[in-house]
Amino acid sequence: MMKIFVSDLDGTLIDQSLQNNDAVKACVQQILHSKNELVIATGRSLHGIKVLNFYDAPIYFIIMNGAILLDRNKAVLYKKAIDEQMVRAAYRRYPNDNIEYITQNKTFMAISKEAYLMNYGQWNVWQKKMSGNDEQFQFMLSHYVFDADISQIKDQVVKINILEMDAKKYKEKEAFFKSFDEVVNNPFDTHVLELTAAGVTKQSAMDKLLQLTGWHKDNIYVFGDGDNDAMLLAAYDHSYAVDNASEKAKNSAKYIIGSCKDNAVINQIAQIMTL
Repeated sequence: MMKIFVSDLDGTLIDQSLQNNDAVKACVQQILHSKNELVIATGRSLHGIKVLNFYDAPIYFIIMNGAILLDRNKAVLYKKAIDEQMVRAAYRRYPNDNIEYITQNKTFMAISKEAYLMNYGQWNVWQKKMSGNDEQFQFMLSHYVFDADISQIKDQVVKINILEMDAKKYKEKEAFFKSFDEVVNNPFDTHVLELTAAGVTKQSAMDKLLQLTGWHKDNIYVFGDGDNDAMLLAAYDHSYAVDNASEKAKNSAKYIIGSCKDNAVINQIAQIMTL
């Protein structure tokens, strides 16, 4: 019977260095060769997943925490944008802050490239993501529009990322956005707000995919590590949180497995495929 594997990326399928590796690529190929299905469910943007060596493989992607669902050919099956008035409210309140306004193909920031590199350079997660070769680093930066005015954003904003290293300021921003019904915050890290339209989650996107494919829930195996995976993990009987996962993710999963640094997800998938 066909099995469907649904996995988060960073800190789950990919280890905490946040870099792709040969074991991950081999796992993807093993799933595909065995006629099973793979769905990547991540908070990354479209540009963020293009750096992966298996991006062009015939697999589904749930990106930006469920704001966009892509089919095997990377055509958009579903997209839900943030209300335009909400975007403008964020821009008015924080005109010169570390805020990424993410459309399907671009990321707009009001700050300069120099300020972005300085501010984000303080965050260890960003350092890990950008620690690859220079070509990858330049590719990641190529979709940014710096010194951007809100009038330059012509496409729909599907996600807003806010980096805030100061705990007091983080709580203030969190409280500000909680006052709006139009958005929900599903962060993977304690220093980041990850805002999408209300109702957008990895789980809601997976529900839509099930409707489109006719897959049965009993055949789905879910893997995650962050708070933004919790709803997805709780929804399935075959759900696994890695040992390095957040407490919320662990409490939502049916099983706890080893750490991502030891390729626990890859090993678990290989074991499941023998059943």
